[in-house]
Order: sequence, then structure tokens, then C-alpha cells
Amino acid sequence: MVSTLLRYPKTIWSHNPIPGGCLLYLPLWNNGLWGSTFKSIDPYGHVCTRTGGVMSGDGFTADGDDFINCGALFNSLATLWISVWFRFTATFNTGEGAAQFLFGKVDDAQNYFDARFDNTDGKLKWRNVVLAESRFAVASAETSWAAGVWQHAHFSLSAANGVRMIVNNGTAVTNADKRAIPADGDFILGDRTDPRTGIGLEGTIGEVIVGTNNLTTAEEAYIYNQTKGRHS
Repeated sequence: MVSTLLRYPKTIWSHNPIPGGCLLYLPLWNNGLWGSTFKSIDPYGHVCTRTGGVMSGDGFTADGDDFINCGALFNSLATLWISVWFRFTATFNTGEGAAQFLFGKVDDAQNYFDARFDNTDGKLKWRNVVLAESRFAVASAETSWAAGVWQHAHFSLSAANGVRMIVNNGTAVTNADKRAIPADGDFILGDRTDPRTGIGLEGTIGEVIVGTNNLTTAEEAYIYNQTKGRHS
């Protein structure tokens, strides 16, 4: 496939649930983001590079070798949130052969920030490690993820309020740590690093929004509700 640089223009018709505080917006279900190189439709227009399989009409389909490198978007931030819609190709349960990564930002073996589906217990786990110190690690109550069903996960780190992870608009899993994430490393969707060192998400990501402002619980719910219609 020949790489193309595409821009899906922001208009009154474009799906833009977060007009303020948005650093990255990828509506991966939109045909305007097909291709191997494209720009996000937030005001920053970050160039993102997709590696691996074939782009489908509602996102990128990962079979363990597909991911999107969004570049070094946020370094050393202590206030950050990430909203991700995803679905598995096959049901993911406890006892899978290996963990699968939803996203990651890895500087080196002692400095990383990632979200993975853990094969030992089936839980979605989000962790932040800096200078080999585990600053936080939170885990979902969910231990099974059905095939072909759209799911939503919301991650937020606030220098004022600490850590929150919410699955499908449910009860937040929290941690009081308020310290910043690693200073370096690209933000990778559908895997952990570029080039690959782990196993990517074996499924589809349909929409990603990243912001760098503090959110209220009402705003967290708003993000979920405004994006849910695309993934019902």
C-alpha cells in the first residue's frame, strides 16, 4: 500500500465530542483516516503512522502485528486522560497464552506507561513506572472480554486528584498517586512499542481521544456518552 497523508477536516458535521483540552483525536471508524500515514483531526494535526495489517472501515484490525505510532505526544505529564473504544476478535479470558496491549509509552525497561489485558487473570491493567519505581498500577474488576463487543476504557491521571480507570462507564478503580508519567517514548495504540516487543491487541480500536486537562466525573460520563453511539 502506498502511504498517503490524509487530513479529515474538522467541521460542524465532524464528530468532535471534546472541543477543549483535547490533544489527540482519532475517529478510526472514519474512512478519512484510512491509509498508513494520516493526521489526527484535533487542532494539533499529529501525524500518526500505522504498521501491520489492513485498515478496515471501522478502525484498524489487529492480529497481533498491527499498531499505530502517534509520536511523542506527552512527556512527563502529571495530568492526562485517554479514552479508547475497542473490541476483541476472540474472547479474552484468564489463561490466554499471552497478554495483549491496548496502548503503551515506553522509554526503556525502567520507564514505561502502558495498559494491557493480563493473561494471568484476564484483567485490564494500567501501570506507570519511572526509574524502575512503580508509581501506580490499577486493575479492572472485569476478567473476561467478549468477542465482537465494543468496550470502552477511560484512563485519567490528575496532578490534583490522582488516578482513575473506568470500564464501560462503570465504577472507577482509583489510586492516589499524582506523579508524572515517563519523560520519553512514543505513544503507541494497539501495542506497547515500535518496533514491536509484545503482542498487540487482537481486535479493533474504533476511537481514541487524549486530553491534558482535569476532568470532572460528569465530563468523564459525557465523553463516554458522546462517543457511545459510534460503537453500539
